[in-house]
Amino acid sequence: MKIIISSIFMLFIVSVNINANENETENDKIFPQQLTAQELLYYCASSKLTPTGREKRKYCYGFVSGVEETERYLKGQSTHSKKPLICLPKEKTAYEYARDFKQYANRMKGELNQPAALIVMKALEEKYQCK
Repeated sequence: MKIIISSIFMLFIVSVNINANENETENDKIFPQQLTAQELLYYCASSKLTPTGREKRKYCYGFVSGVEETERYLKGQSTHSKKPLICLPKEKTAYEYARDFKQYANRMKGELNQPAALIVMKALEEKYQCK
């Protein structure tokens, strides 16, 4: 009897897992360490007229903002005497930084297979070079 109950329970668990994987959305499959600049550009350029598009845009803004915040942190922690490459204005929003990334990415199509964080850094470095 225990074997039958255990078997039924295992079949139930397997069927739930299969159904969960079938219902997995595209947003559930995002792993930042695997995100290319092309994929990030796709999220940034999503429509703001649909709920899914708005979620993708929020992901883009959050990703770009995370790269920007990391740069600020690393700049503050640097013990090197050399001049920083990027001087980010504090009054800019995540939307504005994402817009800068989109403009850069649209010009640099050949680089879009590279990691998204790297291309975001290049975009910010180009736009906000220290003088």
